[in-house]
Amino acid sequence: MTVHPGLNWTTRQIAEALEQGTSEALVSVSEWKGKIANTLDDQEYRDFWNDIESYALRAGRDPLPELSFTLLRQFRDTGERKAYEAAYFERRGRIVALSVLTATSKTSTYVSLLEDLIWSVCNEHTWCLSAHIPSGEEATAYTWIDLFAAETAQMLAEIIVMLGGIIDERVERRVRSEMVHRIFTPLYREDRTYGWERAEHNWSAVCSGGCGVAALLLLEDQSLRVKAVEHTLQAMDAFLHGYGEDGGCAEGIGYWVYGFGFYTYYAEMLRIFSAGTLDMLSESKTRAIALFPQHIHMSAGTFVNYSDSHEREVIPSGLLSRLAERAQGEVNWRLSIPLLTDDPCRRWAHVARNLLWTDRAVLNGHRDQAGQPPSQTFIVLEDLSWIMGKAQLIRAEEMAGIEVAYSVKGGHNDEPHNHNDLGHFILHAAGDNILCDPGAGAYTQAYFSPGRESILQIGSQGHNVPIIEGTVQQSGREAEARLLEMKHASPHSVAVTFDLTSAYGNAPTLARYTRHFNWSCPPSAQEAELLVEDHFTWKSIQDPDYINMAINDVARASELNLYAEASTNGNTTVNGNASVNANEDEGATPNASSSAYAFAYKNVTQRLVSHVEPVFHDGMIHWKTDKALVSMTYEPEHSSDRWVARLEVVDTVDHDHLPLRLYVTELVLVRTSSQGMKTTVSSVQETWCRMKFITQPRV
Repeated sequence: MTVHPGLNWTTRQIAEALEQGTSEALVSVSEWKGKIANTLDDQEYRDFWNDIESYALRAGRDPLPELSFTLLRQFRDTGERKAYEAAYFERRGRIVALSVLTATSKTSTYVSLLEDLIWSVCNEHTWCLSAHIPSGEEATAYTWIDLFAAETAQMLAEIIVMLGGIIDERVERRVRSEMVHRIFTPLYREDRTYGWERAEHNWSAVCSGGCGVAALLLLEDQSLRVKAVEHTLQAMDAFLHGYGEDGGCAEGIGYWVYGFGFYTYYAEMLRIFSAGTLDMLSESKTRAIALFPQHIHMSAGTFVNYSDSHEREVIPSGLLSRLAERAQGEVNWRLSIPLLTDDPCRRWAHVARNLLWTDRAVLNGHRDQAGQPPSQTFIVLEDLSWIMGKAQLIRAEEMAGIEVAYSVKGGHNDEPHNHNDLGHFILHAAGDNILCDPGAGAYTQAYFSPGRESILQIGSQGHNVPIIEGTVQQSGREAEARLLEMKHASPHSVAVTFDLTSAYGNAPTLARYTRHFNWSCPPSAQEAELLVEDHFTWKSIQDPDYINMAINDVARASELNLYAEASTNGNTTVNGNASVNANEDEGATPNASSSAYAFAYKNVTQRLVSHVEPVFHDGMIHWKTDKALVSMTYEPEHSSDRWVARLEVVDTVDHDHLPLRLYVTELVLVRTSSQGMKTTVSSVQETWCRMKFITQPRV
């Protein structure tokens, strides 16, 4: 099934279209130099050019890092990939910096350095990252094509066409030769099979798009160029299959930038090579995908960041400008020109389009609107099962206020770049995700290996969901959030209920678990309310095999009772992985009998993750930022249920290996043993947890 009707163009249609547009397209790319030079004296680009010049100075001063075997072997031997990639991306960054400077100034220093750099990249044994080379294939990696081999191909192809007549023709011939042997022959002539060709995620778009742009620019055999277009369209069709009609990206905003960014870069290159005839951005589905950032933007450049994405993702201004034009979307947050060093991978494709496509009206028009009150907004991405709402709070006696927003997540636990996060939610105020998603962790071999759920950023223990009977959420397609109800009579009042039972299939006595969300924020309100209500239904335990586990849980419940009683002023904080040992007080160890085990194993620990350190006070928990205050109250259904609040401070690293501190508030269910003894004769037991979050502007 073709998801974009246009991607079913016939060989004849493609050939005729390319015949019309190829010559003019090559001239157009050669004219990029003038457009890039026009930005030199533009104040909007001042920081960008300062960054580029600093990078070029380093290129002329510091030795070029080598991609040695010592670096190459690290991933396979130890699981680490950072050192190899740091050297790899430094080499690409220098080419990017020197190429745009050469486009604006033909000084011999820049040209000579650039030629040496390009020659050095042509000498690399492989253009792939070490982490993407299959074990045992290092010797044959020359013709392996991964994301970054494709990016390298696109970068070199665009640069030598743009700088034709400036760089030495021997360097140009070397690039063309390497492109034939590394890319065009294995991919288009020999029809080798690469796994990404049918991938329904970013790989198919980036790999096919990067190679496809290089083919359009450098292939002289028109019949092979047509074949390359057909091959690229097939892979792009697979990429679009990974999106629903809602246009939502399960991989998150960062991978939307990557996958749909390279889809767009290829689409626009093909459009000029076909004289406007072959347009891959003309259908409703691609327009919906183009609007994804607008839909998940919370406020002040902060986004919903489920999966492997940052909250504050640097989105290329050129990409957003072009999509605002093509899809009639809105950019309702403050934009600037991204720096080369904002991108750890130093991608030429983004930099070039930021220089060529950024629309001053998009930059300045929406900058003038920044801070204006948004209207009440309610958004449902049905295929992803993501739900978002946005509103404006006013301060007392003032019309100015703060933006607030929330998001809740359904879906399943076998999504691309999956995190086990069903029923997870984000609560946002004034530019900050206060109850947050931890985002992507550092990419290592373990991050993509069996057992990856133990990593905080991946497992449900790192998200705003409970641990039930000592179990976290399971991975796999069978773990899903089943939508039971969604009511939204108006954007300011929304109710959503999920059945999350299948996510906790390892919980021994869990019969059913549902999570209900209710958002309320009337127009001109001074506060917004998010009610999160969890309902657990339990099976009775009759199997004696559970007794030993129950004894341990009775002991743990008694520890928490002792711990709560010892706490003062509501301060029940535990730092790091420390815990309270009830055995330190003589007689504290409980006598767990079989009559008590039925209640004991039915335990729940709610976890709430934040970048903001909470304050515990008088049965409430507060999270304070400079502009907003979030207060939470929590209450049981039965007087025998107690929720004891405590804090875990988690120090880890983020995707870029930078220190990341998270504050995890836990609400631990505690019951009395007498209540537990009563439940031994009951076949079903229920537990409720109601957490009410009130968001207000700080005075």
